[in-house]
Amino acid sequence: MDVGPSKALTLVAQTLEDLGHSVSTFFGMGQPFPEGTPSEIIESVNAADRVLIGLSSTAARATEEILAAKTAIARGVPFGFFCCTYGEFRRPWFEGVLAEAHFLFTINEGDAEEASRYAPRAHIVASGNPDWATYFAPKTGSKEVRKRLDVGPEDLLILSVGSKEVDRNTNLWHNLVLATNRIDRQIILVIARHPGEQNAIETYDWIGETSVHRVVFLETMGMNSNEALAGADVVVSSISSVGIAAACQLIPVIDHISMRDSMWWEKLSGSPEWPPVTEGASRETNNSTGLENLIRLLSYRDSDDVR
Repeated sequence: MDVGPSKALTLVAQTLEDLGHSVSTFFGMGQPFPEGTPSEIIESVNAADRVLIGLSSTAARATEEILAAKTAIARGVPFGFFCCTYGEFRRPWFEGVLAEAHFLFTINEGDAEEASRYAPRAHIVASGNPDWATYFAPKTGSKEVRKRLDVGPEDLLILSVGSKEVDRNTNLWHNLVLATNRIDRQIILVIARHPGEQNAIETYDWIGETSVHRVVFLETMGMNSNEALAGADVVVSSISSVGIAAACQLIPVIDHISMRDSMWWEKLSGSPEWPPVTEGASRETNNSTGLENLIRLLSYRDSDDVR
């Protein structure tokens, strides 16, 4: 159901089809599946030669994935899992079916080595994520994005990406407003809500009401975060693949990671540490003062032809 595995496995499916294989797919792209999908999944698994399954971020979102795995086990169909980010194989709701998997794809070599403890029968491959490979070549340029968002060359465009949870978003964007309100510069806050969030956009009206700077909700512009990314001077997120995309494009990244964010990530990955921070691709803070200082430090544009 999650966006991350849906996007990555869409690329896998396209490649398999290009090679002449017949592929049945079930991609929620962050939204609940239609009624009747479980029956369709069972039928497809029964007819399949192989089954490749994502690893969604909650037990509730993983219902269809676990159903596919259990059906494959019952029918004796070879099956496996694809990790679209760090440590997904540690998610406890997959423990029983992961132990029976025939193959597993991980994000890097370190994860591949550790994953054998969780999938002892599986052939494990450090495949990376094909969607992440697209991050290095944005489809839109910086000037085009900034023109579409009505952002001048001297303006500071901060792209801030949310999660699926209102409380985590509220903490992030409250501190971001506090931080930017103390910076005497023309700033445009571009807010990108997570495509998997189920709340009304009006939930965040308070951002525009409390900010002294211009606030743009990206969805009202008909753009997504990856499309807008090329125009950003700084990305402020909280454990997001958009931050990884920004790092791939040499755009400064700040990860605002609260205690709640850290606990959430540990539940998903088995570790409280966000690898882009530990590997130096992002700078971390957990408060408005830290955000202010890092925005001041990192908000520069070398030249128009850098990105």
